Amino acid sequence: MTIKEFKKMLKKQNHPIMKETLWMLIITIVYIIGLGSLLYLQLNKILPATISLIFIVILILIAIPAMISDLKRDKKLKQMHLYYLKEDKLPEEKGNVKMLQMVLVSLIVAIVLISCYIVPKYILSGEKEVIKKNNKETFEVTRNDGVVIKTEYYTFDNDNFYLKIPEEFNSMSSDLLNVKYPNGNVPTYVLTNDETTINVVVNVTKDKMNNESITPFLENMKQTLSTSSKIIESNVYEKENHNIGEIKFISKAVDTDIYNHMIIFSVDDTLRIVSFNCTKKLKDNWESVGEFVIDSLTFRK
Repeated sequence: MTIKEFKKMLKKQNHPIMKETLWMLIITIVYIIGLGSLLYLQLNKILPATISLIFIVILILIAIPAMISDLKRDKKLKQMHLYYLKEDKLPEEKGNVKMLQMVLVSLIVAIVLISCYIVPKYILSGEKEVIKKNNKETFEVTRNDGVVIKTEYYTFDNDNFYLKIPEEFNSMSSDLLNVKYPNGNVPTYVLTNDETTINVVVNVTKDKMNNESITPFLENMKQTLSTSSKIIESNVYEKENHNIGEIKFISKAVDTDIYNHMIIFSVDDTLRIVSFNCTKKLKDNWESVGEFVIDSLTFRK
């Protein structure tokens, strides 16, 4: 009797060791679903690579006992097969189903807890990872007060366009985003300094907007903003076959005025908005940095 025939016999007899196979299959399916979901979120830049790696390690650690048990099961099957060929009877074997059931429950609980962390923070809030194009490539801009600011390229919108962002800036947390934008309309990306007084805001919208519509859209925006903000200047220019609508204005905040340097453009016939803003108090020193960030816009070739 071959080992394959031996396994079929055990399966017909509903032997306890064969029940382990069923539980291992269920564990494997659940594990693939959890691991695949994490990899999908990371590859689509919804989940930061470090967070994804931590959760993947957790799932692997939970699954290790099941993996070890599966290896032992294969070894036991071979030993049982040899025993059966020699003695013409099956050795007593209770199986290890309870341990596998505990692993499955632990795996499901871990996936549920991970989902409870990921869904509100990275999916519902719209918070996404911003990817550096090349960590070794840096560019410098000098502030009006002589301080040199190092920047590096970051990619946005699935690598459709790039911007040079100050190295010291970090992604704004979802909690702070909800405070900054209590009425909703949370931007796709917000990179900010430690004090959150200087920001680069990137909004990858789903609003339909073709290249020819940028000029009239900018005019409408200018009229709307003029009712509550001081318009400094506005214009439309072309860059890499994209019409870029540009506007600078001072807006009112609760306790201060905000300087805004904003551009609008179209990618795949949908609207994209990039804005550099800082408090009016910081405008003199940081305006040149804002110009540098906005002018750094480049598109995927």
